[in-house]
Amino acid sequence: MQPRATIAQIVGKNAKQRRLSADATLESVAQSARSYGLKWTTARVVELERGRLAVGIPVLLILAQVLGDITGERLTVADLIQTNSWVELNPSLAVSAQSIQQALSGVEVDLNTGDVADDGPGGSETVELALESLKRFANDLPAGFRTKDLRSAAALPCGLAETRAAKSLGVHPVVVNAHAWALWGHSLSERRDETVPANASPQLRGHKTRELINEIRESVERAKSPPDG
Repeated sequence: MQPRATIAQIVGKNAKQRRLSADATLESVAQSARSYGLKWTTARVVELERGRLAVGIPVLLILAQVLGDITGERLTVADLIQTNSWVELNPSLAVSAQSIQQALSGVEVDLNTGDVADDGPGGSETVELALESLKRFANDLPAGFRTKDLRSAAALPCGLAETRAAKSLGVHPVVVNAHAWALWGHSLSERRDETVPANASPQLRGHKTRELINEIRESVERAKSPPDG
């Protein structure tokens, strides 16, 4: 089973890391939170950091402000949901952190293939649908793509970067993932995130994304070219 965590656990872990990086005390977080109307004590902050405190939108907004005040670094709500784990929305559904971050940034909610974990009820069906899509686009897949490659590609996250790349290249998003898997063993967005610093500017991230899309474009063109001879 792929690693999962609730939003409360993810936010608590990130909040603790931010606090410790600023050498701030539990009381300083509680005091700042009280200045924004939350009736927090140090015990309440402990509960937050342990992932035991329900965190709705109001709390997330205030927490981002509080941690920003303490660290001197302006934060977004999406920063509080950074994780490599799947985010468990309920016992039957876990989604990628990226899909939540995109929704918070104003992107329409549309859980594409790969946005849903494949190890819970309903998740495996999502991967099977992706597999069927990949088989329909067999002529667009990298040469030598095997059955296990199909399943690996089908399980990759398929978010905003992949959707936009697919539109640019004139292919289905699962085809983008297939070529990304063949090239790097990761999705486009995962490859970008591992090759640029976490604090990279939007311009640098955009430049790197375009470079990677060009690599996928070349791979797609090779796949569509008739074999020599």
